[in-house]
Amino acid sequence: MMIACMTMRVNMLINKKTMSRGKSTGVYRVDNDDDFQLEIEYIYTWDDGDYYSPPECDLEIDKVHLNDMDITTFFFDYLLDKFEIDVLEYAQENQNE
Repeated sequence: MMIACMTMRVNMLINKKTMSRGKSTGVYRVDNDDDFQLEIEYIYTWDDGDYYSPPECDLEIDKVHLNDMDITTFFFDYLLDKFEIDVLEYAQENQNE
């Protein structure tokens, strides 16, 4: 599932000297002490744009695990709205790592 970027940073084009486009993968984790561990695996792609085209990015949630149990379908059915902004912001902050 692709999630369109909801926030773009204006200074991306002005201050960023890194890649103008790229792709990164990562894992967004939510730990609740010893009770549970939620892991959301994602693929984040971006293009900083240029004078003629605006910046773009996409976030694809690949897999979701709760305590090592695959809950990807359950996540898309019931939890996506709760986590999509947090995962997107995390992916944007960690895109070059």
